[in-house]
Amino acid sequence: MNKYNFKREWRVFWLFQKIQTKNWLKNYMNIFLGFFICLYTILCWVAFKDGDPFLMISGICVVIIRNSLWCFLKTLNEWREKGVWEKFSLSRVSTITKHSALIFFNIFSTLIISLVIFLITISCFPKQINYLNNINVGMLFLGILFCWITSYVVALAIHQTFKSYKVANMASLLLYFTSLQFLGLGFPFETITAVRWLNYALYLHPFRYTVNIMQAGFVNAPNMIYSYIGSQGTIVTVDFGYQEIWWLPYLLSSGVVMFYSLIYFSKSKTLKKMTNRYVGIRLVTQIDSKEYIKSLKLAQTLEELKELRRHRKSKE
Repeated sequence: MNKYNFKREWRVFWLFQKIQTKNWLKNYMNIFLGFFICLYTILCWVAFKDGDPFLMISGICVVIIRNSLWCFLKTLNEWREKGVWEKFSLSRVSTITKHSALIFFNIFSTLIISLVIFLITISCFPKQINYLNNINVGMLFLGILFCWITSYVVALAIHQTFKSYKVANMASLLLYFTSLQFLGLGFPFETITAVRWLNYALYLHPFRYTVNIMQAGFVNAPNMIYSYIGSQGTIVTVDFGYQEIWWLPYLLSSGVVMFYSLIYFSKSKTLKKMTNRYVGIRLVTQIDSKEYIKSLKLAQTLEELKELRRHRKSKE
């Protein structure tokens, strides 16, 4: 990439950051659900169960799921409805720049929210700082990485499977609320696992394994079993349900990522085959066609027309 192109890509990259930041700040429901609800739940539970080592990390897990999954999915859906992707496909901006800009904002915003919740929690309840001494950094980092990647591929799968914005939004909200309530924040995880049918059902939840890795890493429990003294002086044992097989949650997390990745790619391939069979061309939206015609009208030189035509042929 030459110097001119690098400047252009860099400028577009930061333009994407500004656009996404404005959209994020304007969405009050996202801020309410992704920040205040999680913070409120953490503070309420810690106020009554300050000895529970999993509350703060479970809240951070939910924040990662909410912000990473929902924000990324919302951006994909809104840009599809507004034809943003089609507009950029007609521009000279590289695909790498577009996707890296989305990923960068997603990671950065999630990191900021998680850090703010962490600081508020330890400020209100200094005893929570004691748990930081036992953190297994490697496990925690892998858990966070798996959680974010899972959020990414699940968002892509939902986006590709449900073309309706409302249905896709409902699917993401379902994952958010079930993660909030049943993965260690809304109810203690040992309480959830005590209900056998619910424990078995949660094995189907795409975020169970990544959240469990983060929780176990936070208390340095590589065998996925941890005991601590509860608020009433009794010993509480949390068994995450992997029969002390340390590598099993990592394998299952990888399987979840592969499963939803396959859903995304299979749906993309299916749509492509159906379109080629019944329409004879690749899937091109009406917005794409309108933007192409508009771009032709705005072209001022013969070279620009040729460039648009070459790009159109490459898509067809």
